[in-house]
Amino acid sequence: MFIFHNFLDAVTCESYKKRINDHYIEKLSRGMDPMSFLDSRNIDITDDPIRIRTQKFLESCIRVKLTCNQVELQTWPIGCPVGLHQHDDQGRDIGDYNSLLYLNSNFSGGEFYTNTGIMLRPTVGTLTFFDGSKVMHGIKPVSVNNRYTIIFWWKQTEFY
Repeated sequence: MFIFHNFLDAVTCESYKKRINDHYIEKLSRGMDPMSFLDSRNIDITDDPIRIRTQKFLESCIRVKLTCNQVELQTWPIGCPVGLHQHDDQGRDIGDYNSLLYLNSNFSGGEFYTNTGIMLRPTVGTLTFFDGSKVMHGIKPVSVNNRYTIIFWWKQTEFY
């Protein structure tokens, strides 16, 4: 697992956080399930410039060739846990490697963890890169304030 602190500045993180939070609140006001990924918690931003910026950064730092499958803004509401899982066991063709870009840190709980003992307390602007199809990973339940991320789904990843 690769971890890059301060990849994105706090002001830019805040603008993405506001975008997904506004979307989430608007969907809740329409009666959507607060825990539903498809209805209220995600926005597809695959065409956003953050995809190219992140892809170029990772390719230059890790010496990897990436193909983007999808990029999503995500809300992790209070009480939302995600147990240990691999992405190939969720019935979705989502690729192999993943990156998470953390947009806030003013929450409690919500730590990223793996079955190998890695525990990451997200901080604003931190970017990760890991093999989501092989690494068993999860998120501890969020207990105070919502947690916000951008998730990058990479496919056909090739290392040089």
